[in-house]
Amino acid sequence: MATRGIDVYSALLADITSWQLPPGDPLREEELAARLGVSRTPVREALARLRADGLVEQRSGQIATVSAVGVDATIAVYQARDALETYAVQLAALSPQRTLFAPLADDYARFADDAQDPDRSVDRLYGISDAFDQALLRAVPNPHLLGPLQATRALLLRLRRLSSADPSRMTTAARHRAEECRAIAAGDAGEAGRISHDRIQSSLQHMVTTLLAGRAADLVPPALHLTEP
Repeated sequence: MATRGIDVYSALLADITSWQLPPGDPLREEELAARLGVSRTPVREALARLRADGLVEQRSGQIATVSAVGVDATIAVYQARDALETYAVQLAALSPQRTLFAPLADDYARFADDAQDPDRSVDRLYGISDAFDQALLRAVPNPHLLGPLQATRALLLRLRRLSSADPSRMTTAARHRAEECRAIAAGDAGEAGRISHDRIQSSLQHMVTTLLAGRAADLVPPALHLTEP
């Protein structure tokens, strides 16, 4: 049972990014409060944070809803991610903490090599990526850079569901990440930045293609309109 505002936010964030609450779902304060066992105040606060994250929409006088997944918004998120993360990994390669990325390179490579393993879990890849994010925070302790990057993370978490439906895409992403981590660990800032940029652009192209091809049809409601950039 959630008892604090942060718990309510975390619970709703998990529901939205896992698509338990898909785009377009209404978010009525009284219903959410009853389900989570809290008053409406922490629910209202959580919805305000989720609006700031871009995961909730609410027009004046209307019930809040889970925001749509559109191509334009996806491109905007990836543009920000490319600018921020590509620069961050270059700084990480120049940091004394760059050695943190050597074991991550091995973890990503093992995941990619296990492509034929029927028991390979997408959660395993997400766990490695979470460790990558933590290593980046330690190697680049710059809140003015990583703060905005972290702000895009909630939106990216929701988009992960589209990639997880394609095992070959996960393998490719893991191989790119392994190469990137090796470059960071070796102190090669230029190579780390190049790989990061190429990886993010490849991921963006995959997301846009997926959305426009309608391959997310089982994840989004029929009423969702996807617009080309």
